[in-house]
Amino acid sequence: MLALPSKKGSCIFHCPTENLPFVVHTNQRAFRRCFNSVFCISLLSPLAVSILHIAHSIENPYSKGKWTEKSLIKDLLHDYEKRARPVVDNKSPVIQLGDLTVQQITVGFGLGLIQILDLNENEQTLTVSVKSLYRWPDYHLVWNPEEYENITHITIPTDKIWIPDIALYN
Repeated sequence: MLALPSKKGSCIFHCPTENLPFVVHTNQRAFRRCFNSVFCISLLSPLAVSILHIAHSIENPYSKGKWTEKSLIKDLLHDYEKRARPVVDNKSPVIQLGDLTVQQITVGFGLGLIQILDLNENEQTLTVSVKSLYRWPDYHLVWNPEEYENITHITIPTDKIWIPDIALYN
């Protein structure tokens, strides 16, 4: 990203017809927004044109990974059914619950420390903020990392995938 000084309501140069950002991004949308105004084009100096061209042509090393991750998530969730338990096949371990036979899914549990809120030495109490961490295999969410720039871990919102029915009681 290339940052240039600017006044409010302007793009790199004086452009009162649009409220454009102060920064020229390397993405095409910001570049196009600047050039959509005929008034702005008439005020461009050769230096500003050169800077805009360079900023537009520079490849952002972070943008490629971002699009790769979006593509991966889109591919994984394309035919994903969040109501179906994530078992690989009928050969998975089976447990009997009364008249019901179900495949076992092993769920790991842990706590992640977010923040220490209070430490009271007199009462010998520690108050913390934690998040619960669950881990289980979901055989429907498997990919080849080599096809997605070696991405090995992603975060998917829980409303998009199957989650186990687990309640933590204190």
